[in-house]
Amino acid sequence: MTTIPNYCGVKLTQEYYVEDCRNNDVGKNIPDCFVSKMAYNVDRTRKTISVNISDVQNRDCYVRLCHQRFVCEDVGPVTLIQGKDAMKSASLQYTQLLPCLCIEVWPAILDARRMQLCPFKNGNTVLEKDMKYIPHASAL
Repeated sequence: MTTIPNYCGVKLTQEYYVEDCRNNDVGKNIPDCFVSKMAYNVDRTRKTISVNISDVQNRDCYVRLCHQRFVCEDVGPVTLIQGKDAMKSASLQYTQLLPCLCIEVWPAILDARRMQLCPFKNGNTVLEKDMKYIPHASAL
């Protein structure tokens, strides 16, 4: 905050920092901060990605696969993981592993903050196993 106009060369400057979701008290009590931790496993034979969710504090969560463009567009159905379930996991089908394929998780509340993980974005060696080049068609 700065005084305007500046009288007699006297200037008052003050800064104020607002706590965000990294603060433990804020993170536990503000719905926008209820983002969980996730781990995933890719099963290439079944073409599935198993997603395990933790730190959901007994809240329901949604999980989905999406293609990251300007926004993350649905690839398949949105799966509900119930907070009361002992195993908080979902198995999501994919058709093709692409660099834009992402996993998105968010709490089942209105306008929730979404956590997005794009595991294949920079992993060209991971994707090479799934790519097949067709020389006559010049296509993948």
